[in-house]
Amino acid sequence: MKTDLKWILLALCCLSVTTGFGQKLTRYLGVDGRHIGLVNETYKIVQPANHYAISEHKFGYEIRNKRSARGFLNRAGEVTIPCENSGTYLWETQDLFWVKENDLWGLIDPKTGKVLFTPQFTTLLKLDKETAFVKNAQGLYGRIKADGTVLIPVIYAYLEVGNKGLLAACKQLGKYGYINPQGQVIIPLIYKGIYPFMKGKGYVTKDGENWMAIDASGKVISKVKGIMPPPPPNLQEEMFSPWILWEPKIKSAYPVFRGNNIKKQVKKKKVLRATYYDYRDYLQKTINLFASRNLRFPRKAHRKKIQGKVKLQFMMTEKGVLNDIKVLQGLPSGCNEEAIRLLRAIPKWIPAQDDGPIASLNMVEITFDYTQYNRRGKRKR
Repeated sequence: MKTDLKWILLALCCLSVTTGFGQKLTRYLGVDGRHIGLVNETYKIVQPANHYAISEHKFGYEIRNKRSARGFLNRAGEVTIPCENSGTYLWETQDLFWVKENDLWGLIDPKTGKVLFTPQFTTLLKLDKETAFVKNAQGLYGRIKADGTVLIPVIYAYLEVGNKGLLAACKQLGKYGYINPQGQVIIPLIYKGIYPFMKGKGYVTKDGENWMAIDASGKVISKVKGIMPPPPPNLQEEMFSPWILWEPKIKSAYPVFRGNNIKKQVKKKKVLRATYYDYRDYLQKTINLFASRNLRFPRKAHRKKIQGKVKLQFMMTEKGVLNDIKVLQGLPSGCNEEAIRLLRAIPKWIPAQDDGPIASLNMVEITFDYTQYNRRGKRKR
C-alpha cells in the first residue's frame, strides 16, 4: 500500500511540473491600447506588450513591431529571433525560418534561435524537402541543406536546378560541365556551351560551333551538326507563401453600468480603437462617471482632508473578469481600499477585442477630494 501511495504522489508531482512547463500563452492588449504581449494561464505577463502583432505557430509565436521588423518567440515566450529582420518566411517542411536582413536571406531555427546560415543570399530558388538552391550577393549559385551544411558550394555562375541525374554547371571562367546533385564534378567543366542532360545524353561544344553528344561518363557518342547554343537558363526564384500577420483590429476593454449611455456612445463612436489618447480618455471618463455615483469617501481620510488620486493597474481577462489589481500610486487612510472596492463594484466589463476577445492590461485613476464629500462619505449635491 505504501509503495502504491509513493507512486501516486510521484505521478501527481510530475503532473504538476508538466503543467507548469506546458502552460499555454495567450495574447493580451497593453495598457496603451495598441500593442500586444503574452500572458500565461494565470494572467502573469510573460512577454511585455511591445509588439504590433503576434501570430501563433505550432512551435512558437511570430512577432512584428511598428516598423514591420519581424522576429520569433518560442513556446515559453522567450525571444529566439530578435525583432530586427525585415522579413521572415517559413520553410514548412523543416519548421525553419528564412530571415531577411539588409536584403540578404539567412536561415534560423526558431525553436532554439540557432543560426544555420547568416544572411548572405540574395535569391532563394527551388526549396526541396531538405535542400535549397541559393544565389549569393556575388551572383553565384549553390545548394545548401537544412542542417546548416553546404551540399553544392556556392561558386557557380550558372547552376541547373534539379534533384536527379547530372546538373549543368558553369564557373566564372565561362566553362561548362556537369555535376551530380551532391556537388561532385562528374564531367569536367571544360566546355563552351552545353544542353541540360536528358535521357542519358548531354550535348556539348568546346568551340561554340561543333556539337557532340556525350554519355554520363563524358564519352563521345556522336557528333551533331546544326544545333544552336541554348539560351541562358531561366532560374525561377522561389515564390514564398509568407505567414500572414493580420493588421490589428483592436478594441479596448470598457465598463458597462446603468446610466452611462454606453450603447449610444458606442454607436456614435463606431470604433473604440482610434488612438491611445482616445482610448485612455474614454476609459477614464467612464470610471469618473461611475466613481461620482458610487465612491464612498473614507471618514478617516475626510478628517485628514485627503486630496489626490489612486492609480490602479489591473488585468481584464478575455471573459471580462478583473484580475491582479495593483496600486501603482496610493493615498493613506483607506483610500486605496476604497478605490479597489469601487473598481470591483462595476457590474460588467466588455473585454478587449483583437479578432476575438483577448485579455488586456488597464490603468485608471480614482480621484479623492474631501471637499466634494460630506463627513458620512457621500457626495455633496
